[in-house]
Amino acid sequence: MYKNLRTNLPKQVMAFPDFPFDKELPSFLKHSDVQEYLESYCKEFKLEKHIEFNTLVQNVTPLESDNRATKWKVTTYHLLTKQTSHHIFDGVMVCNGHYSVPNE
Repeated sequence: MYKNLRTNLPKQVMAFPDFPFDKELPSFLKHSDVQEYLESYCKEFKLEKHIEFNTLVQNVTPLESDNRATKWKVTTYHLLTKQTSHHIFDGVMVCNGHYSVPNE
């Protein structure tokens, strides 16, 4: 998120149902408040072990299904180690990060 970003939705509709935002915060939050909220959520539910930072997703491909749920092959590239890896997952979420560069 860029430096001066403020949300265009009130915190009441952005919060996870089981993890509300701090009541003292204003309805329309600064980017730092959202970041702190997401980091706290990850810590509370022990999600850090499932997140790979400094990693680019290079390719996502559905695998052949044998009348069961589709599996997904995900190819990643770690920016620090310069290693390419392949992973198989039951599901994939696409989070495009379109708020990382200001629209000026």
